[in-house]
Amino acid sequence: MAIIQKIRNRAGLLVALIIGMALVAFILGDFLTSGGIYFSNQRSNIAEINGKGIKFQEFQSYLDNIEEITKAQRGVNSLDEQSVQEVRESAWQSLIREQVMNREYSLLGLSVHSDELFDLISGENPHPTIKQYFTDPNTGVLNRFAIQQYLSQMSQIESDNPQKQSWLYLEDMIYNDRLMTKYNNLLRKGLYATKVDVEKRKNNYNKTVDFSFIVKRYTEIADTAITVNEADLKAYYKAHEQEFEQEESRDIRYIVWEVVPSQEDVKSAEKWINEVAVELKEIDAENAFQYVKANSDLAPTTKNFSPGELPFDIDAWAFNAELGDVYGPYQEGDFYKLAKLAQISYLPDSVRASHILLRINQQDYMQKQALADSLVDLLKSGKASFEALASEYSTDGTAEKGGDLDWFKEGDMVQPFSDSCFMSKKGDIKQAITQFGLHIIKITDQAKPTKKVKLAVLSREIRPSESTDQLYYSQASQFGSKNTTKEKFDAAVNEGTFNLRQQNNLTALTANISGIPHSRELVQWAYQAKAGDVTPRVYEFENKYVVAVLDKVNKKGFTPFAEVEGIIEQDVKKQKKADKLVAELGNALSTSVDLESLAASVNTRVQSASNIRFTSYSIPNVGVEPKVIAAATNLKEGVLSKPIDGTNGVFVISVNTVEENQSLPGNYEKTALERSYSSKLYSGLTETLEELAKVEDNRINFF
Repeated sequence: MAIIQKIRNRAGLLVALIIGMALVAFILGDFLTSGGIYFSNQRSNIAEINGKGIKFQEFQSYLDNIEEITKAQRGVNSLDEQSVQEVRESAWQSLIREQVMNREYSLLGLSVHSDELFDLISGENPHPTIKQYFTDPNTGVLNRFAIQQYLSQMSQIESDNPQKQSWLYLEDMIYNDRLMTKYNNLLRKGLYATKVDVEKRKNNYNKTVDFSFIVKRYTEIADTAITVNEADLKAYYKAHEQEFEQEESRDIRYIVWEVVPSQEDVKSAEKWINEVAVELKEIDAENAFQYVKANSDLAPTTKNFSPGELPFDIDAWAFNAELGDVYGPYQEGDFYKLAKLAQISYLPDSVRASHILLRINQQDYMQKQALADSLVDLLKSGKASFEALASEYSTDGTAEKGGDLDWFKEGDMVQPFSDSCFMSKKGDIKQAITQFGLHIIKITDQAKPTKKVKLAVLSREIRPSESTDQLYYSQASQFGSKNTTKEKFDAAVNEGTFNLRQQNNLTALTANISGIPHSRELVQWAYQAKAGDVTPRVYEFENKYVVAVLDKVNKKGFTPFAEVEGIIEQDVKKQKKADKLVAELGNALSTSVDLESLAASVNTRVQSASNIRFTSYSIPNVGVEPKVIAAATNLKEGVLSKPIDGTNGVFVISVNTVEENQSLPGNYEKTALERSYSSKLYSGLTETLEELAKVEDNRINFF
């Protein structure tokens, strides 16, 4: 029984240990899970401002709103990549500025009351943006009724309506602009110029000096005559460490396989164009453009060409061929082409016209069309002059000239407008709709008709086939799969012939790798990889395949001594030359009574500079010398200066004359100084506040 009890006791202890370990594991697991969530939350932040994380979803929502507004403003359904990048950057700057400034406003207790905002929109003196949108362009008078009508309309529209979103965005902009104005006014009231500042400005701007000088240039001493050791270099580096501050960046090398058409691809395109040439010759001239649009890789132009506007060979053929004739095939760049003479016309080479432009949108199109019809009736009946109606109704800059557009050639204007002018007769009145609005056009004059031709040009691009593309991809893929380390990458590059490129100092904001469009993804990889890593897969950018190696991670801080040693060496040698020349001139000064005797003793000549003031940038025939200029404007007349180690050499100067120009009347100096203070404050305000807010930019993790 005792033995059984001992077993039970030990078993109980074992069970207790197991349970205890399980509890510890559970607690640690919970902690680690919580930590995982914490770090996950950190990773989901696109920015951190004043220690507060900004979620990617918050920024994306902000961005989506601005993108929708931009599309609505531009009248498009989608944005191209460049526009997306521009909008994204604009959204980022707006969000950061809003977050940073809102904290400032809160600390100061600044706000804009709803009554104040309403007054900025529909009060006696509304915000400039409201004036811009609601001022009648013909009269220059603010249309207050239109403001009230629009506000009433907005109050009845759902918040997710694009038009409502645009209006709310406009309201926010006015609100934030007003807050910023209040903030700036507070700062401006705290800026003033002291009497000391005013006197210093007067001295700097109104005092000019003429002085004589000698200079012993650093180039007079050979670099080989100067000895520099590592201690000298490190001492210089330590003393000038701030000059070597660097932002975080990456250095990469990459091999590019650019997919180009093979000889088989060229032959394939040539075969296709020759087969189509037979069909094109059989197509009637009047159906040529329809056939070309259905089969061409490039959209054809329907312009009427004058003699001399086409390439020489085609021009000579086109103006001697018969309607329906075909020229080609011929090669032009990366295309094989066929040209069919589709139309021969006798049209004026240039036209003079006037127009009345009526801006239109979906809401008021019918009203503007009715207005245009009534104006045309007035013109055709002779009850009103075109010039008078253009001055009253046209909404572009030609209104003040009675709508006159002067002379223009075909193609100078957008096509619907151009066609209306060149297909009409002098004196005709036409209507045309373009992206600018509804035009009422009067043909006021035409040049003498000349022979013109329309060519239906069918193009076939010489492009790589799928098999060619696959060949290049296979080459890139094989290289990437075999050379997975920096050592293997370098060895393969040394053994083979590759299109190797290099780009250093890639920042987290770099949009594209040099020579590779739309390659932001490769920049992202460089910021996620470690030094020495090779891309884990082949990257594809348009017609290029890329494999890259991350050579170096440059951390934010100071550039390591080893990397700037070569630059430092030149600066240290220059400083040692300066020390040597300062000593030489110092010794010579002890036995010299003036510049002439000093120049003779050190084997140089006396030179002069005139009309130099503190704000001067350089000395004529010498170069940029701020230390010499500062010394000259503060030295008494007739006194020899001590040796001055300048930018280009060591100087000794003597001021000949000092002229105190008359100060400007009134408080000009004080006003100018305070205006300068304000300008500097406003220009660097946001940047300084963002720096103080310690904005952490994590965009590289998301796009």
